[in-house]
Amino acid sequence: IYDHLAGGFARYSTDDRWLVPHFEKMLYDNAQMIDVLTLVWQYDRKPLYRNRIEDTIGWLLSDMRVEGAAFASSLDADTDGEEGKYYLWTDAQIGEALAGTFVQRFKEAYDIVPEGNFLHDGRRTGANVLNRLHTPRVYTDADESLFATQRQILRDARARRTPPSRDDKVLADWNGLAIAALPLLWAAMSVAKMLIAIPAGLGADRYGRMPMLALAWSLRVVVLAMLARSEVSQIGSMTLVLAYGASQIGRAHV
Repeated sequence: IYDHLAGGFARYSTDDRWLVPHFEKMLYDNAQMIDVLTLVWQYDRKPLYRNRIEDTIGWLLSDMRVEGAAFASSLDADTDGEEGKYYLWTDAQIGEALAGTFVQRFKEAYDIVPEGNFLHDGRRTGANVLNRLHTPRVYTDADESLFATQRQILRDARARRTPPSRDDKVLADWNGLAIAALPLLWAAMSVAKMLIAIPAGLGADRYGRMPMLALAWSLRVVVLAMLARSEVSQIGSMTLVLAYGASQIGRAHV
């Protein structure tokens, strides 16, 4: 259910292998996934978890920010009335897009087969969901670097498709979950862009009001994160967040 090209998790799986998702992506699911993966990463420091976290943050910032507001609520599952159309690939499409880049290695790693791995009403459709559930071998760092390049090529190709519709409702509680996860992640990983992302969740909602719950949660978590790390030198960053929140409160109609 993970989007290997852009990051982010689909809402749920429709099969017992967790292969085929219901392709809708929800803000609240991904906010909580970031939170949980951060906790797990602190336990064993697996690079995979950090990669998934950072890619999902990247997806939030690139695809889910509403201009002049905060994070949108969701991305639809359907495109042109067809569920998953935006995300699925045929064997031929992968071959054409990745020609000259060791395409067979990518197909092996991401379970791309001519008959497709995506089932509809129990029948194979010729379409494939990119996944690494089956991967029988451990790939080298050089392989993973190649896969990253190939994924970017496919992401660029996918960007030329008609994207799924976005629900631009700005909900304070869902944004609160997202921006509460970001400072904890910053505290754990010291990745500056996590803190920079917080103001994205602090804009006025569609009625021109300040999502006060989101602001309160974000400021609380920033303070706790700094105290936990004893990083007095980062007080400037916290001051910026406080100033931003104050400015939003000043012009909000509540």
